[in-house]
Amino acid sequence: MDVPELFPVDLAKIFIDGAKDPSKRPVLILGAGASIPSLPSAYNLKAQIASNAVKRAFGSESSMTENDKKELNDALQIVREMCAEEHITLEVLVSLITFRSGDKLDTDAMWQSLCEDCAVNEFSHMIALLVKLGCIDRILTSNFDHVLEEACSNVDAAYEVVSNVQLEENELNTFANKSSSVTQICPFHGTTFKDEHSDYTGPFTATATGLAKPFSKRMAEYIEDSVSDRNRPILIFGYSGCDHFDLNPLLSSLKLEHEENRGNFGWCIHSGNQNYVSQAIKNIFGAT
Repeated sequence: MDVPELFPVDLAKIFIDGAKDPSKRPVLILGAGASIPSLPSAYNLKAQIASNAVKRAFGSESSMTENDKKELNDALQIVREMCAEEHITLEVLVSLITFRSGDKLDTDAMWQSLCEDCAVNEFSHMIALLVKLGCIDRILTSNFDHVLEEACSNVDAAYEVVSNVQLEENELNTFANKSSSVTQICPFHGTTFKDEHSDYTGPFTATATGLAKPFSKRMAEYIEDSVSDRNRPILIFGYSGCDHFDLNPLLSSLKLEHEENRGNFGWCIHSGNQNYVSQAIKNIFGAT
C-alpha cells in the first residue's frame, strides 16, 4: 500500500467541489516544499543554522591558524552530514543550539533574517487565488514564514491567522463556526507574521529550551478538528513528515494505517518521488 498521491486532474475536481459546497472545502497541510524556492529547504535551513553556530564558536577566521581552519572545515562537514539525518529535525537542532547558547543567540533576529528575503512564489500565489475563490477551508503549515499571508493580501483574499495565542484566548467552536466563511491559516510551529490587529505566537517549537515540545492542548484539538472530518479532503503539499514530536504522533492517533480512515487524505510530492516522504509518515499511513 502506497502513501495516497494526487495528480492535477484530481486536485482540480477537489477545489471545484469545494467552491460549490463549503462542507467539501479541503484542508491543506503544508511543509517546507510549499515555500521553496523562497524559503530554503528543511535541510538547507538546518545546515545554515548549524554552520553559523559552529563558525561563531570558532571565532573570527582572520585570527585562525591553518590548523584551526582545517578543524573548522572538518566540523562543518560533520554538521552537514548530521543535518541530513531524518531524526535531526529543525526543532531539535535549534532548541539544542538555543539551550547551549542562551542569551548569546538572538533567535528572533535569526528567524527574521532567514525569512526577510522570502517572496511570494508561484505555489503561494496559486493558493491565495484558491482562497479568494472560496475553495479552501483551513491551511495548516509547518512553515514560520509569512509568504501565504502576503500572497493572500496581494489578491485581496480574506484570511485569518490562527496561532497558539488565538487558540488559548478562544474556545475551539469559535474557529469551527467561522471556518466556513474565512480561510484560516494555522502556523502550528509559530510564525514571523505580524500585523497591527493581534499578537501571534513566534516560532516557539524551534526555540524551546527542551529538545522537543509537543503541541499545546488547544493546538492539538484544533488540528484534530481540522483533519477528522472524513468527508473533507486533506491535501498535503511539500511536507516530508519529519515532525516526529508533534504532528506525527497526532496523525498516528487517527489510525491512518487503516484504509477506511485515510481515504480523504492526498499527498502531493515533487516529481512523484516518494523518497521525499519520511519513513515515519509511510509507517503512519501503512505504506510499504
